[in-house]
Amino acid sequence: MTYGMLDRWLLNGMDARSWAAILPSLSYRDLLASLRALDECGLSEEILGRVGALLSDTGRVVCERVLPLRLHATDRTVPSRRWGWALEQAMEAALAQVPALPGRTLILIDRSASMFTQVDRGSAVTVADQATVFGTTLALRARSADLVQFGTAHRQVTFSPGEPLFSLAERFGEMGDALPWPRPGRDRHRRTGRVGLAGRAPRRGAARSCPLLHLERRERLEQRW
Repeated sequence: MTYGMLDRWLLNGMDARSWAAILPSLSYRDLLASLRALDECGLSEEILGRVGALLSDTGRVVCERVLPLRLHATDRTVPSRRWGWALEQAMEAALAQVPALPGRTLILIDRSASMFTQVDRGSAVTVADQATVFGTTLALRARSADLVQFGTAHRQVTFSPGEPLFSLAERFGEMGDALPWPRPGRDRHRRTGRVGLAGRAPRRGAARSCPLLHLERRERLEQRW
């Protein structure tokens, strides 16, 4: 019986006793999805210790191929800081599964205002958070990487090899709109290029938010004008 089936079967929902009983049968992904409920249902310190041990089980992280994005989302969702160390251990194991990048890599992360929208209604995670975790994951797995956040401005984010991803992601901020509004006069005729993740221009009428900005094309256009 899964925890979802048990939750539907119990008239008053899951309580501390129910969570303690179902805990050994939870997969690692179910454990992450249930962490906030486990944190708030009133479990004893002994059971909470078991939860922490399960979270820090790097073998299960590798076996279930848990991604850094999932661990970061869990960290954002659960207000309690008691799980910080366990999630850090899990994050190290998840990062080790990401292929290493040889050579030197330039990583641009869109932190414009339009990126600060929730990925789902009621979620504590924004599109900017996901872009940041994805970019910092690549940077930490690269042999040599330049990490830059951009919007209307840009700023390089320095980091050390082996730095915890959670703390590195917290050093990013909002960088303004990715594209300024046209000014009166010649700027209203200026065309700029913006592409999505798949390298295609957005459809007419699509949302202004876009994870990547084609900076090279924009610079050529600005030089032409």
